Amino acid sequence: NYQRVRVEHVCSRLNLTLLSPLWRVGTQRNLMRCMVEDGLGAVLIKVASPPSLNRKHLLKTLAQVQARLEECEGKYGCAICGEGGEYESLV
Repeated sequence: NYQRVRVEHVCSRLNLTLLSPLWRVGTQRNLMRCMVEDGLGAVLIKVASPPSLNRKHLLKTLAQVQARLEECEGKYGCAICGEGGEYESLV
């Protein structure tokens, strides 16, 4: 929620309307599952949360790292969709 609230605040100050349907779709875990099931072709291009993710995860698709991301979410509290800067992806 931190990022959503922060962006909403910035938009409010600038008198802009924020459209952010994915931030209210449910849990990040459910969003990740939907993206993978729908075949979103995103690959990890940067990882920044060792030991949960490291270089061996680079250029892997979300589908390929989904189980690892779910494990990291439970074990380390990582944001499974990368909203905490755990990784960057390219579609």
